[in-house]
Amino acid sequence: QGTDTSGPGTGLQIYDGGLLYRGTGRLAYGFSLGVYDDPPNIPIYGSIENITFAGASVDLKYALREGPDWYAAVAGSVGYFTFSQDVLGGPSDTILGATLSLPVTYRVNDRFQITGEFGGTYLPDEIDGAEGFGSRTFAALGFGYAASDRVYLYGNAKAIMGANELGPEGSNANTPLF
Repeated sequence: QGTDTSGPGTGLQIYDGGLLYRGTGRLAYGFSLGVYDDPPNIPIYGSIENITFAGASVDLKYALREGPDWYAAVAGSVGYFTFSQDVLGGPSDTILGATLSLPVTYRVNDRFQITGEFGGTYLPDEIDGAEGFGSRTFAALGFGYAASDRVYLYGNAKAIMGANELGPEGSNANTPLF
């Protein structure tokens, strides 16, 4: 979430959602959608003209281990994205991306669990002739706590490692991008 509220848009937000369905077997499948259509929080090529990013993906998750205390899976996603920016005369590009990860959960007791995830994401090194995000690896650590039957508290932290300075882990690490 950015701090610049001037200009068009809905407050520099990314809207996303999806659905993941799992029957009685170990395989879950679904889809995800996302859109960002606002000016960036910080200038891109010296401009804060509107950018549009929209994507759709197919998601799969297969449970490797399901026990009373441990859960482990392999999760994958392949997505198709479109990107455009008004500052460059409205160029647009479509890209294909993919993510593969290994989420793990350890249930400490009936109310507390610890989660971790390791994975990688492939994105092109170039988007519309300019430097793209490129591939990244990530690691996450989180927790979940059932304070009551109706209240569940959770949180996590994710470290993202990439090859260039685009994205939140780059030279703009202390400045929110959106």
